[in-house]
Formats: sequence, structure tokens, C-alpha cells
Amino acid sequence: AVALLCAAIVGLASLAAAWISDDGMVTLRTVENLVAGDGFTWNIAERTQTATHPLWILVLSAARLVTGELFLTTIAISLLCTTLAAWLIARNARSTVTALVMVPFAMLMSRTAIQYATGGLENPLVYLLIAWFAVVWFDSPRATATAPKERQRRLSTLAILATLLVLARIDLVLLLAPCLLVALKGLGPGRIALGLLPGAALFTAWCLFATIYFGTIIPTPGYAKAL
Repeated sequence: AVALLCAAIVGLASLAAAWISDDGMVTLRTVENLVAGDGFTWNIAERTQTATHPLWILVLSAARLVTGELFLTTIAISLLCTTLAAWLIARNARSTVTALVMVPFAMLMSRTAIQYATGGLENPLVYLLIAWFAVVWFDSPRATATAPKERQRRLSTLAILATLLVLARIDLVLLLAPCLLVALKGLGPGRIALGLLPGAALFTAWCLFATIYFGTIIPTPGYAKAL
């Protein structure tokens, strides 16, 4: 009940601040082109990867196909992701006080967290996936006490979530890579390979697609920001 209350407070605050940004419109144009059958593009004649969050574009495209509308659908999906993230964190808190401090208080005190709970960009999807990753990650005391097979399964879950997060926002690899390295502890080479395989396969599939379709793995904004 406390977790649901925390999630509802965050969801209502995000709804009150709901908007779509100009950068979000870049994403929405790509979604419209993709749904219309004109390709994963900004300009139809140019195969340029104009966003660093392909997973978010795919999520919005799937929702757009279902609803037939994009503006309100984007806000609704964003609110759903943010609310679920808040619920996950509160549900797995050690106590009621911790849940109340960690979720409604901390999130409402962050203007950025609430403003970008919508906006058309990938932030709400990142909120949800990072909360899920944290829930699995902080289960480590129990995981280290279990059999190697269970630790391998945990590593596979973390690897898949990490890959999804990188596809939602590419620079999150800097945050997630150390976590995955620590999760390898206590596993033999064979179990490490099997544990990382699902995430590695998913990431490799996207890299192959991006190389063939766009001609490069790195999105255009990546070059702009790095160089």
C-alpha cells in the first residue's frame, strides 16, 4: 500500500508537469516515419541515426501502432514508466520510512526528475530500467549465498537490463560496466560466458543493424557531443 501511494504521488506530480520538448519532437518525427514505413529516419532520404535512444523510439513506435496517436501516447507511456519506477523502488525499500524518503520526497525535491518524467525523451524509460537493475543488483547478498547457477541467472538478468539501458541511453555504459564486472565475482569462465551471452547477443544484433542500415554504430549526436 505504501509503495502504491509513493508511486501515485510521483505519477500525479509528473502529470502536472507533463510536456513535450523540442528534442522530443525530433524523436517523434522519427517514430512517425518508422510507423509510416519510411524507415528509421529523420529525413526520409537519409539514413541518419539522429537519436541516442533507439530503444525508446521502438517503444513509442509500438505504442503508436496500437493507439494511432503519438502526442498523448508519448506522455502516457512516459508517465507509466515513471510511476512503475517509483513503485519498484518503494516496493523494494527496507522500510516504510525509507520508501517515503527515497521515492516521493527525493523525486519531488528534484525538479529535473519530475520535469523529465515526460518531455518526449528517454528519461522515463531509463528511470524504469535503472530501478529494475538496482532491484536485481542490491539483491547481491542473497545472490552470493546461492548456487553458481542462480548467480549466473542473476548475471544474465543484469546483462540484459544493462544492454536495454545502453540502447535507451548510450552513455549509461559508464555507470553499468563496473556493476557487471563486480557481478562476475565467484563465477567460472563458462558461467560468465553463458551469463553475458543474452545481453551480448542483443547488443551485437543492434550493432549489426546500425552498421548496415546507418553505416555507423555511433549516432550523429554522439559525434557532435564527443568531438
